[in-house]
Amino acid sequence: MLNLTETVKTAERCQRNWDYSNPVTQEDIEKIVGVATSMPTKNNRSYYELIVSTDLDFNKMCYTHAIDKNNPHFNREIHRNTQVLAPLLLIWRPTPISNIKDPFDDNFVTSYLVSIGISTGAAVLTANSLGYRSGYCQCIEQEELNAEMQKRYNISITDGYSGEPDPIIVGFGHPDPNFSRRDCVVNGVIGYKAETVDKTINIKYVSQSG
Repeated sequence: MLNLTETVKTAERCQRNWDYSNPVTQEDIEKIVGVATSMPTKNNRSYYELIVSTDLDFNKMCYTHAIDKNNPHFNREIHRNTQVLAPLLLIWRPTPISNIKDPFDDNFVTSYLVSIGISTGAAVLTANSLGYRSGYCQCIEQEELNAEMQKRYNISITDGYSGEPDPIIVGFGHPDPNFSRRDCVVNGVIGYKAETVDKTINIKYVSQSG
């Protein structure tokens, strides 16, 4: 396993192509999923559900719908969200509100978003520490994907109730050594090269004087 300092350097960056000859091992899947489902949530409630897929046909179906129809970057056969074509997909979706027993009447959307932020971050750090790479995807045509997912697999990523928060997809696997991580690759063909951005987080330290 890599140390944490090295892990965050790769976890921060989105991986957009994959080596399918070297899949995520079952042992490592269990480690990643175990971390993803054991991180803190508000009052330890199950605000999210997890879909875990190593089925490349399922993952390709998700990739087909991992688009933003209002964004011209996606108006092409090979679009930018090839992180969803990963050998391993984890999809975090909201638990139906009716299944949450909440005597404090907390804000469900806020609690869900905080919960999946903690869970996805921990899962990504775990995977990268094991030598894998990862990529987040938030652009999803939910209604279309949900309809096809229900028809073909009898599962869903949304229940369609009013105010339901969005699911999120994260891909995991080994990168294809023949390409840059930014190359969006399908069947060995680069269809798009994604941009890369460096961020700066403002930090304010508070310390005891004297």
